[in-house]
Amino acid sequence: MSNHQGRLRRHFFLRWLLMSLVAAMAVGCGDTELQQISGQPPGNRGGGGGTSFAITAPGVVNNAVALDIGQTLQFSGGAAQQSVAGQLVLAQAGAETEVEWSSSNPSVASITNSGLLTARAAGQADVSATVNGRRSSNTIRVTVRGAEVTLQSISIAATPSNTSNIAIGSTVTFVATGTFSDGSTSNITNSVTWGSSNTTVGANPSSTGVFTASAAGSTNITAARNGRTSNVIVVTVQPAAPTLEDITLDPAGNFTLYLSYGLYFTATGHYSDGSTADLTASVTWSSTDPNVGLPPDANGFFDALNLGSTEIRASLDDVTSDPTTVTVRPVPTLQDIVITFTPVGIVEMGQTAQFTATGFYSNGIDIFEVDLTASVTWTSTDETVGIPDSDGLFVPQMQGWTTIGASYEGVDASTPVSIDVVDEIESIVLTSNPPPSPPPPPPAPPAQVLYLFSGETATFTATANFVGGGSMNVTEFVTWNSSNPSAGEAPSSTGEFTALQTGQSTDITATRLAVTSDAITVIVSVAP
Repeated sequence: MSNHQGRLRRHFFLRWLLMSLVAAMAVGCGDTELQQISGQPPGNRGGGGGTSFAITAPGVVNNAVALDIGQTLQFSGGAAQQSVAGQLVLAQAGAETEVEWSSSNPSVASITNSGLLTARAAGQADVSATVNGRRSSNTIRVTVRGAEVTLQSISIAATPSNTSNIAIGSTVTFVATGTFSDGSTSNITNSVTWGSSNTTVGANPSSTGVFTASAAGSTNITAARNGRTSNVIVVTVQPAAPTLEDITLDPAGNFTLYLSYGLYFTATGHYSDGSTADLTASVTWSSTDPNVGLPPDANGFFDALNLGSTEIRASLDDVTSDPTTVTVRPVPTLQDIVITFTPVGIVEMGQTAQFTATGFYSNGIDIFEVDLTASVTWTSTDETVGIPDSDGLFVPQMQGWTTIGASYEGVDASTPVSIDVVDEIESIVLTSNPPPSPPPPPPAPPAQVLYLFSGETATFTATANFVGGGSMNVTEFVTWNSSNPSAGEAPSSTGEFTALQTGQSTDITATRLAVTSDAITVIVSVAP
C-alpha cells in the first residue's frame, strides 16, 4: 500500500472515530448537544438550542480584548472532543471541524475559519462562533486601537486650591491630568513622577498625589512623564503656631482692696516664640471665695463684696496663672488733716506761700496719707491778710498775722498754722555769740571773724531789716550756709554752729528768698 493510500485511510478512520464519539456521547447524555468548555451544566443554551459552549483567546479578560492595528489573535474553536476528565473541549479549528467564526465588523477585525483574527482598523467588533448550528454562549468584544497617541502636556491641580497657608502636618492632594495628541485627556496621577524642590518642607508627593507638610518654608511641586513636565504649584508651609506657656496677672502677688471698691485685672499670655498677648477677655477667671468677690468679668473687673481674702486665677488652654491674693478690708476713714506751708513762718509782701493739706486715713489696720490740698475748704482768721486759694496758694494782701485752717468731710485740721505777712526784706544782719573779733586795721577790707576751738559752739542770729523800716528776728526762717563743712556744718534752724576740724575756716551766711546776709568767717584753732 502506498503512503498516499495510508494517509487517506488514517484520515477517514480518524473522521469516523470522532463522529462515533460524538454520537455515543449524545446518546449517553440523552441529547446530541455539546457541553460548555467551562464545564457549566446544561441550561446556558446558545443559538439553535442545546447545551452552549464558550470561546476564548489569549489575553481575553471579561470577554474583551484590545489590539493594535495589524495585530493578530488566534481564537480557540473546532469540533467537540472527549477529554480524559470526561469534559468536552473545542479542538483547534481545522479543515475537518464544523466551527464557523464570525465578526460583527470585519472592516475593523476579520477572522478566518481557523479562528485567526486580524486587527485592520480602529474601532470595535464582536467575535462569536457556531458549531453545527449552535452558537457560542459568549461573544468577545475586540477593540482595535488607532495610531499610537502621545502625551503632549501635563497639568496639575491641588486640593485645597490655596496652597499658600498650609499648616505643618497637614496634607495637599495633587491630581495630574495628561493631554494627548488625539485631543483626549486622562487622569495620570499614578503614572507620573512627582517632585518637590525642597524635601525639607515636604517629600515628593506619593503615587496618589498626596503631599505632607513637614516643616515651615516653601517648595515647588511638579509632575513629569515621558519628557513632559507640568506647571509648578508653590506650597508654602507656615510655622507652627506658638504655644501658650504662661499667664501672668496684673496686679500680681498680694493686693489690698477696700470693701465695695473695684479692681481691674489684666491677664497677659506668654508664648513659646517669646511674644505676649492680652488675654483678659479670653481667659477663664476664677475666685476661691466668691463670697469675698466673684471671678472678674470679661473686662477683668473684680468687685469686693465682703471682708476676707480670695485668690484670683486666669486659665486658658490648660495653662493657669499664679494666683493674686486679694484681701478686702474695711474702708478707711479720714482721721486728721495736717497743714504745712513754704516758706516757713513768714512771707514778705509781694511773695507767695504754698500751703499743703495732707489727710491721714485709717480703718484700724491701715494708715495712709492722701494729698487733700485741692479738696479741703481753706479758712483764715483774717482774710484781709490773706487766705489760700483752691490749690493752696497764699497771696499776701497786707501785712499782718493770720491763722490758716482746713476741713474736709467734717474733719478739721487738728493744728492750724499761723503766718506773718511782713514788709519786703531789705537786708539781713548776722550776729554771733560770742561776738566776732573786730575787723583788722586798714588796708584789709572789713570782715567779721569768729575764732573757735575744735568742738566749741556758737549761736548765730539772723535779723531782717525791712524796706519800710523796722526789723525782725528771722533766725528760724532763713536758710543757713557753710562754705566749708570740714570746718563746721551749716547752723541749725536755731542758729547753732559747732566747730569741727582744726586749721579749717568757713564762711557762715543766711539767706531768705533773694536776700543773703554778709558772712561771718569762722576759724577753727587748737584748743589750749
